[in-house]
Order: sequence, then C-alpha cells, then structure tokens
Amino acid sequence: MSKALDGEPADLSPTLADDALATIKTHGDPIRSWARLLTPVVGEAKLRIDEDGLHVTAVDPANVFMVDLEAPAAGFEAFETSGEHVVGLNLARFQDAVKWARKRGDDGDPVAIEILDDPSRMRVTITREDQQMQRVSEWFTINLDKVREEPNIPSLDLYNHATPGVRALRDGVQAMDEQHEKAYLTRDGTDFLLAGSPEGHVSLGEDDEPADTITCAATAWDSRDEDAAEADSSVFSLDYLTDMADALATGKADRVTVKWGEEYPARFAFEHEDWGFSGHFMIAPRITGETEED
Repeated sequence: MSKALDGEPADLSPTLADDALATIKTHGDPIRSWARLLTPVVGEAKLRIDEDGLHVTAVDPANVFMVDLEAPAAGFEAFETSGEHVVGLNLARFQDAVKWARKRGDDGDPVAIEILDDPSRMRVTITREDQQMQRVSEWFTINLDKVREEPNIPSLDLYNHATPGVRALRDGVQAMDEQHEKAYLTRDGTDFLLAGSPEGHVSLGEDDEPADTITCAATAWDSRDEDAAEADSSVFSLDYLTDMADALATGKADRVTVKWGEEYPARFAFEHEDWGFSGHFMIAPRITGETEED
C-alpha cells in the first residue's frame, strides 16, 4: 500500500540540480515582494547574482522611472552560487511563477529558484505542503544582447528630505491621482507636502486650478541644516508616483526616504528590515514650462 493511502505525507523536497549556477531557497512572501518592487519599472532586466546576493538596476523605456534593488544573500533561507553570473530576467514570467506561492503563515510557501546553464534557463519550484502539491516552472532566460543596458545612477545634490510612512505616501498619492495628472513635492518647514496645485498653495490661483494639498506633518527637513533655506519644489507625473508608491506598499517596504530638489529627479530610498531588501526608485520631473503648456 502506498504512503498516500496510509495517510503519510509524501516527501516533497524539491529535486535540485547539482550543476546549477545558482540556487536560492526562500518563501512566497519575500520573493513575491522582491518581484513587486521591479515590475512597475520594466518587464525584463539584467539580474546580477554573486556571493553578496541579487542585484538589479533598470530604467523604463521612456527614461523616466528607474529602480536599483539589492537583495542580500543573508536574507534568503539558503543562497549558493558558483560565482558571478548575469542573466536576462523575464519579470512577467517570473512573477507569474512565484505568485503561485502563497504568503500565508510566517513567510509563505517554500520556493526554490535555480539558475541553469546550457542552455540558460530558470527553474522555480513551489511547494504547498498543506495540500501535498508541488509546481515546477522552467523557462529560457532572455538573451543578454536583447536586454537594455543598466543605467548609470546619477549623483545629485538633493537637499530636501522627508520620511513619510510607506502607507501614508501611498494613500496620499492615490488621493492626488483621483483628481490630478501631476503632483508637486515640496515642504513647508518640517512638513512634507504633496500638492495638486503649484508650490502647495491651498487657495485657488488665477488659472482656477484645484487647490489640493496633503501634509505629512513633522517629517521633512533640509539636509544642509539651514532653517531658513527655501524649500525646493518639483512636479511629477502621478502615473509614475502611483506605480512607485503602490509598489512600496505591496512590496512591504518598512521605510521610505524621499529626496528631491528644484526640478531634479526625486529619489525614493526604501528598505525592508526582516529580508534585508534595500534600494531606491528615481523619477524624473516634469519641467514646469512643459506642464504649463499641457
């Protein structure tokens, strides 16, 4: 009589390749959250794997929205690599595979990821132990010659900083998106302002643009430590702000620090305490002269 008929659970330990270039063991919650932080920006990217962990830097086709994401090896249940490797990651295919892993319990269902060679491919094994089920998905990686080169990360002097809560930022951006196409980032002293009207004005201007301002109190400062420093302001498309803020919330970032200047790109640095993920989004501004002609 089989073990199944005897009521004994089957051994569902994944069968892993001995010659894999890299093998990662994790769970549904962290790996789905990792993927969620990438998918708003690109559909494919160069995934760098080394003994320190996973690294992705990518920019969207319009050169407006960039992500730089680090996932340390220590944040995974197990992480083995034969050296430094770069593979073309199909994010849509990867996300479709890992979303079968549930987030229930501690960190969710067990997930094993293998990077295989000759030909280059990725294999994801997900085990639902309570249902005695296992799913194995395998696909070819993207030819690296067909994946866009990683962008250079610009060095910018962004003196205005703010630390709104991750969900507060998401809720504020979503509220702006219901009524506006763009929003201004600025501050009033130590208050961080997300405004649908220029410079965060709370009274109607001559152009009858709606006055709409959300304030995150006592979260902002000027890194030059100049109390009298005039606040900078930049305007951004809410399409990008909404995608970014939603990814931070659903990707379970614990903290976000916003840095911006006067008509400079804004940087949204984030981190996750338990899994060790860290990185930042960068969004290019809409130039004021251009937005006034819209």
